[in-house]
Amino acid sequence: LVDLHGGKSKLLSKLKELLQTPSNFKFGSYGQQIHEMVEMRAVAMGQYGHNNQPCHHLLYLFALLGDSKSTQCLVRGVMSRAYGEDFYAGDEDNGEQGAWFVLSALGLFSVTPGTKSYVLGSPIFKHVRISRDEQQNQYQTFYDTDLSAEDPKGSIPVPLKLASKSLDIISAGVKESVCEVAKVLLNDTEIAGV
Repeated sequence: LVDLHGGKSKLLSKLKELLQTPSNFKFGSYGQQIHEMVEMRAVAMGQYGHNNQPCHHLLYLFALLGDSKSTQCLVRGVMSRAYGEDFYAGDEDNGEQGAWFVLSALGLFSVTPGTKSYVLGSPIFKHVRISRDEQQNQYQTFYDTDLSAEDPKGSIPVPLKLASKSLDIISAGVKESVCEVAKVLLNDTEIAGV
């Protein structure tokens, strides 16, 4: 995707453009405004339609491209505007809206579902611990976006494949204005640069 857009900075620009382009639309074959149009506009993020699940990964692409702060702030904004005690923006097809919120609230997201790779986001909890049974001998992959600058192309985050028994995600705070991950511990050892 980076290569198709002519480099990391151009892809980042395209993602920013998507979020800044007004959410104007024509009724097309529907002939009238439908609920998806109203829901997309209500989130107030341009052409990003959180109510339509195929775009759920887009905000996490910023982190994969080296801009973790944008991912953290944008995800936190969606959590506060598109979800509440008795509502969520959009259709709840197969539980994906709820699953997006749960993973995002934990500070994790799988941009490639079905894999063991996760991108760090913006946890709403001060401290999250995920534990595994030691007999499972599982590995998780986390992307160290800080090390991607060491890549000659500067576009591919460095994967860290680590055996995990417990994973701790510690937030710098739980308010929307303080939305970054302070540190990550794997098996009680801090993962540097994540």
